Amino acid sequence: MYFRIVATVIVVVLLVATHWKLYVMGYQDAKVEIDVAIRKAEQLQQVRQQQLLAEKQTVEEQYAKSKKTSDAVVRSTRNELDRLRDQLRSYSTRQNSDTCARIDADPRDTIIRECSEAAQSLARVADENGLKLMSLQSYVKNVCNSTSTSID
Repeated sequence: MYFRIVATVIVVVLLVATHWKLYVMGYQDAKVEIDVAIRKAEQLQQVRQQQLLAEKQTVEEQYAKSKKTSDAVVRSTRNELDRLRDQLRSYSTRQNSDTCARIDADPRDTIIRECSEAAQSLARVADENGLKLMSLQSYVKNVCNSTSTSID
């Protein structure tokens, strides 16, 4: 009877020891797998963050170029409009002094009409550039907002 109790205790101790060893090994393997998965996720997040920052930089560069171009267009358009207004004022003062001359016969009238049409087309282009600029600004805001939310 004593021999059976000792043999049973030895078997139980051996089973507990082997099961405990297998449990610890499985826990360590699972922990290693989880750590590897976490590192991969962090690397993917860093890559995505770098991509977003590169996209943001590209959009900001395009925005700066577009703004510089549209500013130049606006300045030239304003200068052209000022020049045309001055020309129109000088023409109208000359026309008032030449009351007996026919308006249709004056070639300057054709030039002024063409210039006013050119000014109108410049104004249309300026409006289009303004719309493009606003859409680009909203795109930059969206990219910046998505970058800030993905970083958090």
